Amino acid sequence: MDEIDGYITPGSSHGGNAEKFGNEVKENGNNDTLNNNSDEYDDDIDEEEEIDEDEDDSDEVVAVQDGILNDDFMEKALNHLATTAEGSGIAYLHATLTALNLVDISIISEYKHLQKIDVSFNKLLNVECLSQLPHLIHIDVSHNELTSISQLQNIRHLQYLNASYNNISSMEDFSQNILLNTLIMDYNQINVITGLENNKRLKYFSAAHNCIEYIEGVDFLPIKTLILNHNNICQITNLDTLSMLTSLNLSSNNLRSLKGLDHNELLTILEVDDNEIIDFSEISRLKLLRNLRFLTLNRNPLLQLPDYRLAVIYRLPFLTELDRSKVTIKERVAAENCLNPPIGVSSAREHAMHTVYAVAQPQKLLHSTLVNSQTPYPMLVLVGPHASGKHQLAMHLVEELKDYFKFALSHTTRKPRDDETNGVDYHFVSLDEFESLIKQGRLLQTYEEDDALYGLTIDAVEDVAKDGFACVAHMELEGVLTLKKTHFEARLLLTMPASPFAHEKRMRDRGGYSDESIDRVLKRAHSYAEYNREHPGFFDLVICDDELADAYRRLRRVVLDYLGIGGEESPSETVSALQPGFDREYTWGETPMSRNSIGHLERESRQRRQDMAKEAVHGGKLPLYDRIASERAKTVPQLATEQASGLGGDDFGKEIRVYSAPVDNLDALPPNSPDSSELSSEGTSSFGDLSEARQSDTSSRSDDNIDLINNDEDIIEKVDRLDLYSGSHHTMSGTLPAPRPPSAGRPGSNTYPVLPPISSPPVPSL
Repeated sequence: MDEIDGYITPGSSHGGNAEKFGNEVKENGNNDTLNNNSDEYDDDIDEEEEIDEDEDDSDEVVAVQDGILNDDFMEKALNHLATTAEGSGIAYLHATLTALNLVDISIISEYKHLQKIDVSFNKLLNVECLSQLPHLIHIDVSHNELTSISQLQNIRHLQYLNASYNNISSMEDFSQNILLNTLIMDYNQINVITGLENNKRLKYFSAAHNCIEYIEGVDFLPIKTLILNHNNICQITNLDTLSMLTSLNLSSNNLRSLKGLDHNELLTILEVDDNEIIDFSEISRLKLLRNLRFLTLNRNPLLQLPDYRLAVIYRLPFLTELDRSKVTIKERVAAENCLNPPIGVSSAREHAMHTVYAVAQPQKLLHSTLVNSQTPYPMLVLVGPHASGKHQLAMHLVEELKDYFKFALSHTTRKPRDDETNGVDYHFVSLDEFESLIKQGRLLQTYEEDDALYGLTIDAVEDVAKDGFACVAHMELEGVLTLKKTHFEARLLLTMPASPFAHEKRMRDRGGYSDESIDRVLKRAHSYAEYNREHPGFFDLVICDDELADAYRRLRRVVLDYLGIGGEESPSETVSALQPGFDREYTWGETPMSRNSIGHLERESRQRRQDMAKEAVHGGKLPLYDRIASERAKTVPQLATEQASGLGGDDFGKEIRVYSAPVDNLDALPPNSPDSSELSSEGTSSFGDLSEARQSDTSSRSDDNIDLINNDEDIIEKVDRLDLYSGSHHTMSGTLPAPRPPSAGRPGSNTYPVLPPISSPPVPSL
């Protein structure tokens, strides 16, 4: 290749003046030569690049003599031969001058078409010569001894600037660099971020390892990546306007809180290692960042808390990587089960814990609340969320019906309110005291609400039972589910306002509830309504307590009727007034609670429980059905022929076989029973005589069977149950009904002695 008027043309060598390396190839009279030899020119370029690569591999990098850049080193530094910025020629666009101990690079100013220059790892004190290169778009002056980069302000096409590892104490005004999109100022002595107000294309800004104390000067910039680690930042501020921010590094600062990231909805990567974050509540501030996928919290005090990783994964379920470790599916499941298990699972765990601790203690017999298959210990539990009025209702009920009920005080770790008294409303204890009760196995059930623990001790229930009272307690749903797993068969009454507005008003009138607490309580109240709808029959009654006075009046009517000492109102009327599911839709927000349909089995079950409770209150007599069963024959009467058949032996017919079923203890029969009189008068007879008596008696009794079948149940209902306890078994007419007719092998005759009899077909004449 030859030189044409001092410009680089095909045939020229790398030696010569600076114009040979930096100037364009002009279009002049020798353009024909360039066009005619284009193919040869391309081949020569490929050969030159291969030769350059071989020379670069063989030559060792040596320091420039006296630190001044010369043509020889510049020749080796140039690379990337391409079209110039104006498109009028070809020139070398890149220059790499790293680790040459340079102190003077002024010769670079003669290479006008350079677009990228790297002079890192040198000893430069000044880079003013770079300002004379108007086409520069990429500058790397890192690892030098610069104190200022103000000379680079006039490079209008600059897009990338790396000035890290220098001695720069203040940021310059980059308003002229309107195309700047990447700025790296790490490892300097910068105190304040300034000069970026007009850089509306800045996407990447890094100022790590400086002395920055406040985040400022980046308002409304389109920054996507912001790196400010290893500074003195104590608070996250002025980031709410960075709507495009996707990656933020604030590691090794003095952060105690993560407040200030609420509006960065596109944030994907957050690094806050080596700070002073100590509480999980700060992690909860990131819940709104739905796009957050990578989070690092290493070397924070938070890591010392138990179940740290599971707690973070539970609070931020959208994370895919935590502390540079992948979040697995097993960890997600474990986090959910550990921190938010299904309510049944949590209650089972609580019950298992209390059972284990209780078994480990010296055992004692709890006589008053001992399990009784006939009559379980009567216990009434009012259930409801915070501020539902359950405590007030329970206290008023115990105060009025003090001859029947006594209140079992629960223990709690929360602070008493202004209107509460220790030993009257709760036993207020410290956390250590509460944990001691758990380890001693004294707690029957526990649950946690609003960072406070609540629990009911077995001693509290036992003390009430020793005095001969029925127990009244109140608790929330978690505690009830734990109590259900014990031997107690408590009656459950759900008390809660009908609308969230009434519930919220009650909490605001009472005071002591923040907006966040009110929202949490209302959400829990909605879960109570959901649970009642999904588990019909779980609660025995649902009482709407928008007005506590009306709610107590309804509760009082139910309890009085339950005890059998009520007034004029019937049980059905009381239940209809109290249970919204029977007569109207009970709504919570926009979700109606289901109607709790009760079948005949449930009604009979409730009736039996009411009878048992009454018996317990009146002195613990035998249950009604057991009393009736003990006064009657244990089997349904059978035909005499059927009794004798198949027994074998000729002498058997000589024994007397009465019309009714055999009874070992004759005194056990009622005194007016026809069977007993028959036994006392007849003495002995032959088997034939008994058959003849059967034939004659069948015709006289067959007409009465139908009426007896139809009226037997009514007769039983007319018997005064309290009279049965005292031994007077007379009906309204003063005599017992006629003995039961025979029934041939009736199934279940020994099991249900009080059921109506079944008549047998007439016996043919012998």
